[in-house]
This record gives sequence, C-alpha cells and structure tokens, in this order.
Amino acid sequence: MRILPINNLNSNSLTRQKFKKSTPCLLNRVFNENKNQYSDLNFLSLQYYLSNINSSPVFTGTSSELSRVYSYSQSGGKQTIKRASNGSYLIDEETKTKIYYGKDAKQFLDKTTVFSQDTQVICPNDGELKVEVDDREIFVISDGAVILQNGKKAKITVIKGNPLVVTSEKKPDWYEEYTNNPTNKEVAQRYAELSDIYFHLYSGHINIKNLGEDIAIKLLNSKNATLVGKNYIKMDKYYSPDYMKNILADVLDDDEMKIFSQNYNTIWKVRLSTKEARKASGEGLNKAIREKLKKSGLITDLEERDKDRIYWLQMYADESSLQAKLESLNFTEKEQKEVIQYWKDTNKLGFDYTGLKYLSDDIAVYCLQDRVNNITGGSQCWNTFSVIAPTIKEGFSSPYIGVSAVHSNEEYKNAVPFKEIRNAEVLHSHYINPKKHQIELYLVTEGAGALTIIEDSKPKTIVLKQGEGIILNPGVIHSTNAIRGKYEHLVCQIPSISHYTLPFKVNYDYPEDYPENKAVEDAVYALNKI
Repeated sequence: MRILPINNLNSNSLTRQKFKKSTPCLLNRVFNENKNQYSDLNFLSLQYYLSNINSSPVFTGTSSELSRVYSYSQSGGKQTIKRASNGSYLIDEETKTKIYYGKDAKQFLDKTTVFSQDTQVICPNDGELKVEVDDREIFVISDGAVILQNGKKAKITVIKGNPLVVTSEKKPDWYEEYTNNPTNKEVAQRYAELSDIYFHLYSGHINIKNLGEDIAIKLLNSKNATLVGKNYIKMDKYYSPDYMKNILADVLDDDEMKIFSQNYNTIWKVRLSTKEARKASGEGLNKAIREKLKKSGLITDLEERDKDRIYWLQMYADESSLQAKLESLNFTEKEQKEVIQYWKDTNKLGFDYTGLKYLSDDIAVYCLQDRVNNITGGSQCWNTFSVIAPTIKEGFSSPYIGVSAVHSNEEYKNAVPFKEIRNAEVLHSHYINPKKHQIELYLVTEGAGALTIIEDSKPKTIVLKQGEGIILNPGVIHSTNAIRGKYEHLVCQIPSISHYTLPFKVNYDYPEDYPENKAVEDAVYALNKI
C-alpha cells in the first residue's frame, strides 16, 4: 500500500531518525552560542538526553495557517490548489467558493465591514469571536457559526483561535433554494419530513423511540406526561432539568433517569432557543384577519424592533390541524383559505433553529454546541446547512454550503480509530452527475487524520497533518479511519448533503480482500509512522 508523502514537516513533527541526524549541528549551535551558560554541563550527558527524547509528533493547538491543499479526482489524479495573494484557496470553480483559514481568515475579517458575497464564519472548538451587527454585540465562544447574506454590514473580530471563512459568489446553476414551496420533489419531500420532526421538537414532544417504551409508560402512568399521537409524549410541566429530576426521583431508576435526562435536556434547550420558528412576516396578511387572529389568541404582535412580524402562539404540524382550529373559532371558509395560504407561505417548521443566538433578515449567529440532531435528538456534528435559512424572504441566499466540525475531547498520543469520536462514519462517495454533483473539502486543523480511499478497487491510505486539506471530487470513495493528537477537522460540502439528503451520498462495502478492520489497522499504522 502506498502512503502519500507528507510535505512541509515542521520541527515538532520530526521523526526520531531525522532528529538524530540533526543533533550534531544542533549541539554545535547550542554550545557555540551559549558557551558560558553551558560550560558546566556534561556534553555527553546532554547528547545522550537529546538522542533519547521521544520525538514523535505532538499536535497541540490548532494550526494557524494552511500548508497544503490539494484536489483529488475519482481517477486518482492529484492537483495542488494554489494560495491566492489574499490568502484564499479556490475550492470550487462553478460557485467561485473560496476559503480563508487561520491568519488569512483574521486578515480577511479585519478589513471587511461589508460582506460582498454570501459568507460563513466558522468558530473552531477553541475559538472566540465578537460580532458587532445591528447595534448589537454578540460573542461566539467555541463551536459557533456566523452566516451573512451578500451585502450585510457587520464587524467580526477574532478574539481567540483560528476561524474558517467560506465565501461563495453564486449557487450551482441547477440548485433550487430550500423554501416552503419547492418545485423539486426531493426537496418538497425533505421539507415535509423536517416540518413534522421540527413540529414535535419545537412543541416539546419527546420521541418514544429515543426514550424507550418502559420509560414512557412510567411517565404516563405517573401522570407526569401525556401521549401525543402514537410516537411521542409531552411533559405536563416543563421545569428546569434539575428540578425535573427531583420530581421524577421516585418514578425512574438511575439508569432510566440518565436516558430521560438526555432527551429532556434537549427539549429544554430547544424550547429556550427556537422561538424564531414561530415568527413570521406580517406582510401579505389582511389587516382585518390579522386582528381576528390576535383576538382569537392564535397570534400576537412582536416587540417594537420586530413590529412587522407576528408570533404564532401555537405550533401547527400541518394544514389540516390549522384548518380544524380555524373552524372551531368560526373563521369563514374564505378566511380559512387566506390564513392557511399565509401560513404555508411563511411557515418555518422545515428549518432548523436549534442553537440560534441571533437572527435578522440577513444574518444568523449560532452556538453549535446547542445544535440538535433532529433524527436522534442528540448532538449534531453538522454545523451549517441549507435548512437553517435565517428567513424565508424571497431572494435570500441561504447557506447551500454545509460546514461541519468534528473534534476529539482528549489528546491521543497514539493513533486510534476515527469511530472513537464519530461512530457514524462509513465508506462512501458523493453523487456524481453532470447536472447535479457535490464536492467535499477536508481540512485537518489540529492533530492528524488518515483517510482510506478506494481507487480502481484498490485501497490507499492518505495522511493529513494539521494545516493540510484535501478536496474530494464527486465519485471518490473514501472514509476517515484514524486520528491522532488533539484532533479537529472542518469539512465543507458544496452543496450540503442535508439539503437533498441521501441521494447525494452513496455508501459502499469494503472489498472482500480488504475489510474495514484492515483499513482501520492500516490507517492507525500510517499515523503512528509519522
């Protein structure tokens, strides 16, 4: 198996062999420049000490710049991406998408007050940003994202860490915006699926599948919860998580309480942070009907700064449930049709508002630690994608580029399987089609990672050190299989897989003569050989 060479080795990644070869000149320089300071030291003792230092790579702290970015094609062709004079790397020709990282990202943000292209600013795990926008000051601390529409005025200051900036000139020609009324059947189906999921999530409903039937039955029998449909329960009261534990202390045992708390804490955070999903522009709503909706207790006006918007006091899963409510309140058939059409045009249930910290028509600020996986109810590693459009305003360019961050919580001195930190990783490729396709960029910003690529049915291990990136073009079969150090990688997808969901991702089985465990062993071996 061929392992691609690693270029630009720095001093803290020298192998033991190379360190020994450099020792004599190092010792000469130390003693020539510091004769008085080292006159009492035993030269041989120092030489022995230096030659026996464990000089395996120590990856501490994120890389402050990119040393190498290259593009990899399905045929195995490799092309180095040149760094532009402004520090950017062009990673996609069709959309004119560029990235700036670390020092280059800081320079970009220092001189930018008007964002002339759709832009994402990703705050890494150890980072901190200050966002000054709309006469407000917002701090993004660790795992955050700022999404800005073309033309937005804002000042973003890097306080700590090495951010990633992604700018894009235009969407792919074939791309359809993610909205309430898409013409693409796949997008329409995706929106409907997410609308149902988010309705339950934002309404505080807990999925019985995630909770377990035994726990759900205990909660129902104790009169602390109510059944919603066949698949969800709703707590009768939403106390703080700690107080809720006290309430249920005699209902659930310790193991059951852990499972319940994981699910309840998610709902609690969502209820605190996703009120934006109920907001809608008041434009297009007849004034008389608007007043009737207010008097009926269905909507309310927002505070002064949001005076053009209304707030739905109750969530509606679908058109029929809203219609039934309107009928019960004696709305005429004509009024019902108008309200339902307005609701369909402005409903935001298909969008993900978890982790949202600030929102206006042209900017969204997220704390990504509070993002929720809408399927499992657990944490979400995908940070930004097209289903978090700040508004449904016509012409708004939502982030069709998805950016994710995956990092370890501990430092691995020796390589370990990637599934230690992300169990969902599988061998896969991204859709290749002349009309619709997707590329993916991996940036290793801390530590080192090893990918397995299947080329002409033959496996290949590719090692990426911190500061290195690889663009995987459509059709490249790959999987991240091992990591080392205090690991972090950032991944850009153009467009995000979360928009068109599974059609963009094709999973594969490993070759019979090269099973997954062998691929992982080779990836671990490659990292330990650095």
